[in-house]
Amino acid sequence: MLFVRSSTGQFIFEVRSEGCNDPGKGKGCGQGYIWVNGKDLSRHRRGVNVVVIDGRNGEIKLFC
Repeated sequence: MLFVRSSTGQFIFEVRSEGCNDPGKGKGCGQGYIWVNGKDLSRHRRGVNVVVIDGRNGEIKLFC
């Protein structure tokens, strides 16, 4: 399991990635989580989960 927290001044990012055999994981074979400023923006799917934020205006765009 990987958990990362980072802050830029305007944004606080938290990312959690779970594997199938990780202790304390969520349901199934693990999920991915992405929080930006405390808001959960991930689609919680296995594989690659990406959140793109326009640094000029703060507009959030989601991609999987």
